[in-house]
Amino acid sequence: MTFENIIPCIWEQFDPEFVIWQCGADGHYRDFLGHLALTTNVYSYLGKRIAELSRQGSAQGRLLLLGDGGYNPDSVTRVWLAILAGIAEISIPTDSPPDWVDFCLDKFDMEVSPILIDTPLEPKKLDGYPFIEDEILEATHESIRYLKKVLSDIPDLKSCDKFFQ
Repeated sequence: MTFENIIPCIWEQFDPEFVIWQCGADGHYRDFLGHLALTTNVYSYLGKRIAELSRQGSAQGRLLLLGDGGYNPDSVTRVWLAILAGIAEISIPTDSPPDWVDFCLDKFDMEVSPILIDTPLEPKKLDGYPFIEDEILEATHESIRYLKKVLSDIPDLKSCDKFFQ
């Protein structure tokens, strides 16, 4: 089940007049608490895709971003940059600004990557970063089952049944 299987169908059915997006960065793989292993590439894609969807229908591009979540100052900065770049459909420079690298070291005693954008993850690069554990996966599946039950009671969403199969 992916974003594209679920969100566009629900979006079309609800046809929001405006969109409020809480842009939490705690799903980034370098976040200390999130444990979700997302990359800036994912966040950039979401920025681009949510902006595209917000330009359709009644929303007419009305999109409000709220920053929240994220416990690693470096990954929060990267995630929000990636989201904004996705929305604006611009490329992000390859290298981290040297001033940012120095700032993180001085202010947070944190070494950051000189490369700004995460590459697709490979298992060897994730040593030391937790993946989604079984109990989190089970909670996610339980949430999906609950969402399916709630949405099945809404007549206009019957056409979205395909994403629950």
